[in-house]
Amino acid sequence: MSFQKSRTTRPDLRIFLFVFTFIYWEFLLHMILFGDLNGLLYPLIIAAFMGLAAGLITTLFRPLICLILTWLILIVRFLLIMVYLIFWEVFRTAFSFSLVIGGTEGANALTEFGDLVMNAIISNSYSILLCLLPLILFLIFTFFSPKTEPASPDRMMKWVTAAMILMTFFTLSIKAGTADTYSPQNLYSSCWVKDLSLRKLGFDLTALSDFKYALFPSLVPQEELTAGTVPSFEKLPEAGIAPDTDESTENAGDIPEETCISTEETIMETEEMVICYNDHILDYDFAGLAENEEDADYRWLDQYMASATPTTENEYTGMFKDYNLILLTAESFSPWAVDEELTPTLYKLVNGGFVMNHFYIPAFNNTSDGEYMVCTGLIPNGQGNHSFQNTSDHDMALCFGNILGPLGYSTNAYHNHTYTFYERDETHPNMGYTYKGYGNGLDVTYMWPESDLEMMEKSMDDYINNEHFHAYYMTVSGHMEYNFTGNCMSYKHYDEVKDLEMDDQMKAYIACQMELDRALEYMIGRLEEAGVADKTVIALAPDHYPYAMEDLLSETIGEDNTRWYGLYESSMILWSASMTEPVQIDKVCSSIDIAPTLCNLLGLNYDSRLYIGQDILSDAPGLVVFSNRSFVTDYMIYDSVTDTCKMLSDIQLPENYLDTMQEIVSTRWTASGKILTTDYYAYLKEKFQTDALVY
Repeated sequence: MSFQKSRTTRPDLRIFLFVFTFIYWEFLLHMILFGDLNGLLYPLIIAAFMGLAAGLITTLFRPLICLILTWLILIVRFLLIMVYLIFWEVFRTAFSFSLVIGGTEGANALTEFGDLVMNAIISNSYSILLCLLPLILFLIFTFFSPKTEPASPDRMMKWVTAAMILMTFFTLSIKAGTADTYSPQNLYSSCWVKDLSLRKLGFDLTALSDFKYALFPSLVPQEELTAGTVPSFEKLPEAGIAPDTDESTENAGDIPEETCISTEETIMETEEMVICYNDHILDYDFAGLAENEEDADYRWLDQYMASATPTTENEYTGMFKDYNLILLTAESFSPWAVDEELTPTLYKLVNGGFVMNHFYIPAFNNTSDGEYMVCTGLIPNGQGNHSFQNTSDHDMALCFGNILGPLGYSTNAYHNHTYTFYERDETHPNMGYTYKGYGNGLDVTYMWPESDLEMMEKSMDDYINNEHFHAYYMTVSGHMEYNFTGNCMSYKHYDEVKDLEMDDQMKAYIACQMELDRALEYMIGRLEEAGVADKTVIALAPDHYPYAMEDLLSETIGEDNTRWYGLYESSMILWSASMTEPVQIDKVCSSIDIAPTLCNLLGLNYDSRLYIGQDILSDAPGLVVFSNRSFVTDYMIYDSVTDTCKMLSDIQLPENYLDTMQEIVSTRWTASGKILTTDYYAYLKEKFQTDALVY
């Protein structure tokens, strides 16, 4: 009997072990991901509550069932924490269940980033071992005490009371907290942002909320809006296009009381003439739609469009009218790939056309999101949903295949990796393209990664002799890993970089990007041979920064620049052989601004309010939005994680500038998401009885 008694234990110890384990895992995950103690109160309270709940559940049934439940809860929670840990280490954003619910991104990510995932596991092996310690403790506990006495009603009531006290304290304290835009209070109740939730509310609330929103996207809290209330800020002094570099912002005066730019027209007076620039709007009665719309989401969007500030025509409007268009999303392209000697074509194109001195490429989840921003001018669904894949059965009226095709252009799209990857075989034809990838008409040599040069060689004959053409490319040669053993493109150009005095990883990165350079060199040569180089505009933007080199790049640019989103500052190409000299652009911009900028340059009739991005060449204030709703303007960088700002100018800003910019970001974020989820462009076509939204 004494032996049997020693093999049983009271339920209190099991519950205590659950509480300790959940708190320990939460604390450890927070420290690994964020490296400080800030914001730990609420995550630890919820972890304690969840530990109490798990412990109570495992004392309600017969011993064998309780034992099974104990290990099922522990293993599932451990594996989920590992997923969050490794996903963050690879992508620098929180994992989302929507990547594996209703889409193929989860499997694609394992395929595309398999080596990086393994490297992240190896590099975090010490952290993983620390996370395993509670499981070892439970294993010992289970061996010596496999059975647990049933909990008595009075003891159960004590633990339930403790859990209720914890949740009461959590609820009261979070409601009494600050009402700042991204405070725990707002994240919990009205403004859920995945990455910020993980830091400020913890693993449990983030995972539960994310799972709920992955199953029911309509439940995601969204910005409230009534007609005529879309927040906006007009251009302030000393920002925008080609400023006079001789004037210092230190000498700029206070902001004038009147900085508003007319939404009807802007008039520029010169000595010779008066030039009238109209707004980029079409005759769409959004206000009338809103008044008669019963659906809440459509009404919200109608109100947004009716009161949003459009961009205005400018001196570059129609500069490339009737030009051919070649648009590229370049895998992991960055400023580190641009070198006058090693990548001369990239250097020429980056520095010889419209030079975007403050271009950012905000990484959201993956390459697909990068493509989505370039092709649609919209912000991806930042909660992790597969934005591009959700467009496959939507009307993508504002993508260039669908815009230019009806105008007499041939429209072709290419990708030199597997044609079904990220469901491009569905999304790209839906954008109006005749689409070819590896396995679907683009007969490139199968290797990893495939050659961008070979893609150009085997695709340009499809369209080069057409009177008007538009081609879209998603490249792959610049893909990680960056080494000379597993990356065929790096190995191909090894001899050209082997003697460089730099880290081998950087050598391999530059080497694989040299294939993109050679592809562009070939492209321009073919355009010149066909006599259409000076009637073709080339636009190129990265999908994301080189994830695999984050540590090396962070060390290169410095801790402060990394802290203030310096890794996301990149390069883009907007170039034509017809340009005789470069145009310097000092306004901040990002990949969602490319589509409306091209619409302006091509002289298309479009309504600028239908894009979330803005024409870079207009006088609209610059704005870059990141996945955690941090942002960059021409005057400041705002970090939503720490709720702090870094000023980029000595100009005195309006007192409400930060609050207004947060509202603008939140409203545009919501508008972008609703455009996607409601198939808004199809709705507009039906309401306005039109076949096209851009002419």
